[in-house]
Formats: sequence, structure tokens, C-alpha cells
Amino acid sequence: MKDLDNLNKAINQADDYQRLKRRQIDSLIRMMNRLPDNETSHKCKIALDIAERFRLFNADSALYYSELGFRFIDDNNPIRRDERTMAILVHTDALSSAGVFIPAQGNLKVISKWHLTPELRLKYWESMRILYGYMRDFYEQQSDMYAIADRTCEQYDDSLLSVLPPRDVYSRFLRGERFVNSGQHEKALVHLLDLLDSVPETSPYSGKAAYQIARIYLAQGDHSKYVSYLARSAKSDIMGCVREGMALPTLADWMWKNNETEKAYNYVNFALQEAIQGNARIRTYSVAKFMPKIDMSYRKSISESHNTLLGVIFISVFLVCVLAYLIFILIRQNKRTRSNEAKLTKISKMQENYLANFVALSSSYATRFDSLTKIVGRKLSSGQADELLKLINSGKLMDTQDEDFHTLFDSAFNDLYPNFTDKVNELLREEDRISLKSPGTLTPELRIYALVRLGIDESIKIAQILNYSVSTVYAYRNRMRNKAINRESFDEDVRTKT
Repeated sequence: MKDLDNLNKAINQADDYQRLKRRQIDSLIRMMNRLPDNETSHKCKIALDIAERFRLFNADSALYYSELGFRFIDDNNPIRRDERTMAILVHTDALSSAGVFIPAQGNLKVISKWHLTPELRLKYWESMRILYGYMRDFYEQQSDMYAIADRTCEQYDDSLLSVLPPRDVYSRFLRGERFVNSGQHEKALVHLLDLLDSVPETSPYSGKAAYQIARIYLAQGDHSKYVSYLARSAKSDIMGCVREGMALPTLADWMWKNNETEKAYNYVNFALQEAIQGNARIRTYSVAKFMPKIDMSYRKSISESHNTLLGVIFISVFLVCVLAYLIFILIRQNKRTRSNEAKLTKISKMQENYLANFVALSSSYATRFDSLTKIVGRKLSSGQADELLKLINSGKLMDTQDEDFHTLFDSAFNDLYPNFTDKVNELLREEDRISLKSPGTLTPELRIYALVRLGIDESIKIAQILNYSVSTVYAYRNRMRNKAINRESFDEDVRTKT
């Protein structure tokens, strides 16, 4: 049901509505505190306004600010007597909301002997109606005190209706409520629906009108509309920060009767917390009457589902364990498969690189050998044997071949050990570390120690492979050791740490 959904949203947003209410009241408090001390009349008026705003929200705060209003009134100043009367009436309303009936009755008895202006007389009747309305709610319907309070409420309703303008909101509500109580439901609906459409949803009269309309639909047997208007009434109370409304606990009672135990528990629990926080003692008492039976049903429903829940939990845990075990095996197999695939891919790529390097080197040597054969043949056929010997002794024929071999060697080694240069630099002093001129290449020193890393440690073999002189290899190795952090173990460190 849409209205129930809207009510649930309002419950979730209750803190936001209350913060807004407090900000509005706080602005009045700051305004009052900023006034000069001699502005007592203005201070009194604001204090009573604050008390009125607090009455349905927090009864104790309403009492405090209504009592504060008295402090700004000079008892000996006859001109301020009407202000004092208004302060007493506001204080009486706060006492009634707090459930302190005897002092409230005492205040009204004293005022009844005074000569009151029409405005104060109207406020007096309203305060009497508020007091006896709370007393009627407090007593059980079959008691004598309930009957007395109910008759007194009707008397003051008559007094108020005789002087209030017909289109006054309070007058329209009292008339509609009277029609409901007397069973004139069609007339009541006309008045209350018109009232509901003409006031904002945050108005206290919106919640009151919706609650009376719900009573009509209950009497007519339309339970769907009964629930709908109870929900609208409760939502209005929450939005208007009215903590003493009876719509929500009444709705909770209906939910309980219709086996909606969880909703009933949530609604009555929220209503009770609101009544307690607002110090609305009469409403706390009224709501608390619903609590035991709803709480008992809620606990019973939890108890009944406990064994089923345990069984479901046991089965679920067992299935989760089985599933976890299967997932573990699957993940482990997937990891192994991915690892093997990665290794195969890497090996395959390395094989391709090595094959390509080998083919390129073989092709290069075949081409150069063919070239060398042609040069030799050409020189010999033309009688230039001495010049050929001189060319061979110069070493120029081998330089290019050595350079190609070194390039291919560097590429193949870097595929195997991509971090070799960085690892060697970690073994050298910071100021002596090697910087490469271009990525993927090795310096002569690094090329020599690349062979050391591959397990070729003898300088003679290294010289033969790289076509360096043995003295050159000795010189480079000695120079690298001198740059090392640990000279004595440098060669071993290169073999084991790079």
C-alpha cells in the first residue's frame, strides 16, 4: 500500500524533520536572547511562542519556556496582567501535555475568577478543552472519570464553536469530530476531507483530521481506507514532530490483529520511543498498553521460527562449506592451469626468440662468409695476395661480425634476465653504477658478467666467446670488482643475486 510505504519513509526521515523543527525553535531562542533586558514584553511573547511550539514535541521544554515567560512579567504592573494571564494559560497547556493535571486545574480555577478579554476567554476555553481531552484519554472508557472528562470536553467544544469563525481551522476540526462522535459520518467526511485538503501535511490538524476520517471508515467496515488514513495521520504527526499522536500505535494494534506482527512491533516501538523522548506521559501510558501483547506475539513468532531457522542455517553452512571446498579446488586448478599456460607461453616465446636469433646469426655468418670468399677469390685472381693478407691482419673483416654477434647475444640474454643490469647496479657503489646508452644492450663489462651469470667463469673462455683479448677480459673484471660494494664476493654475488 502506497500510504504505508510513505509512512515507512517518514519514519526513516524522522530525525531530519526533528532537526528542522529544532533549528526553527533555536532561531527564536537566539532572537529572544539578543533582545535588550528592558524589552521584557517582547521577550515574554517569544518565550510563550517557544513553549507553544514545544508542547507537542517536548513537554518538559514547553514547561521550561512557559515558566521562563513569567520571569519577564512584573507582578505589580496592572498593565501587564493580560500577559500574565496568557503566560499562565500557556503554562497550563504545557502541564496538561506533561500529564500534570492537578496544578493545571488549579491554574484554570484561579483564572476563571478573573475578568478576561475575549481573546483570553477563547484561550481559556481552549486550555480547558486541552486539559480535559488529556484526562479523557488517560481514563478507561467505562470509568466515571472518563464520562466526566468527556462531558466537560463537549461543554468547552460548545463554547469554542459559539465564538470561533466557521472557517477557522480549529472550529472546522471540532465540528467534524463532533459529527464523528455522533455517528453523522457523511457530514463528518465533508468537513474533515475539506479540512485535510486545506492545511499543510505538517499541521497538527492534518494528522487529527486523518485520524477522525480513519474512525469513520472503520465504522463503515472499509478496512483498506481505515489503514490508509491511519498511515496518513501517523505520517503527518512524524512530519510535524507531533510526538503524542495515537495514529501510529492504533495502526500497530490493527497490524497485530491481522498477523502483521513485525510491522506492528516496529510501529509501536517507534511510537513508544517518540512519546518517551517527548516526555508525553499520557501518550506514553496509552502506547504502553499496546506494547505487551504485540511484544509477546513478536517474541512468539521469533521463537516459532527459531528451530526452522537453525535447520536452514545448518544446511546453509554445510552447503557453503561444500561450495567453498569446490571453489578452493577449482581456484587451485585454475591457478595451476594459468601458471602452466603462462610458463608454456613464456617458453614458447623464448624458443621463438632464440630460433629467430639463431637463424639471423647463421644467415649473417653465411652471408659474410660468402662475401669473404668472393673478396679472397677476387684478390687472389688479381695477384693481390699481399693486400689480402694485410686486410686480414687489420681485423676489419671481423669487427662487423663481432658487433652483430654482440647485438644478438645482448637481446637473447635480456630476454632471459630482464632485470640483470639493475641487479648488478645494486651490487655496485652508487657513484659507480652503470647507465646504458640504449635499452636492451649491454656494455662490455656487463656482457662479460652476463657470461659469468650463465656459469662461464674462466676469462679465457669468455675472451674466446666474445672475441676479446684475455687481457681485456681481466681488465674489465678487475675494474668491476673495484666498483663493487663487496669486492671479494662480487663474482659470486653476480651468479647468485642477479
